[in-house]
Amino acid sequence: ECIGTNVGILHQTLEQLQTYVGLDSEITETNVTDALRLTKIHSVFELTDALGKKDLPRASHLVIQLLDAGDNALMLVVMMARQIRLLLSTHTLLANSCPQRQLPRELGVQPFVVKSLLEQVQFYSQPQLRKALTVLGDMDYALKSSRLHQSLVMEQGLLKLIGEES
Repeated sequence: ECIGTNVGILHQTLEQLQTYVGLDSEITETNVTDALRLTKIHSVFELTDALGKKDLPRASHLVIQLLDAGDNALMLVVMMARQIRLLLSTHTLLANSCPQRQLPRELGVQPFVVKSLLEQVQFYSQPQLRKALTVLGDMDYALKSSRLHQSLVMEQGLLKLIGEES
């Protein structure tokens, strides 16, 4: 379910699992669950990257995958809001002529994160980023107070965040 139907990727994943558990050990369901936990964080950052690049199909796929894997929708909204705040701060710092070499310190992130932010910031204007924070606040509220299914709230939110009207 997590890796799709590509036989080559399946083979590679099984080899990685065998390395994870050791050559003389049998791969158990617990091993698979543990290994998936290790990759779950990576998937959340893939989601924030897709959000930053306004890649709606990818973001939508990742939200569904993460929710199906048991991730908390509120946690996803928090991570998405973090990404939007970082992009807004990057926009502001660049507008105020902050040298790029100082961005990691100013933003409190690693240099490789700044590289990604500099690529993504061009997809948004400052007003769009401010609107995105409002949308994320609305998503947070809906998840806490609405009877709508969390996947529907997330999908509607993604459409508002990075759909054609954004």
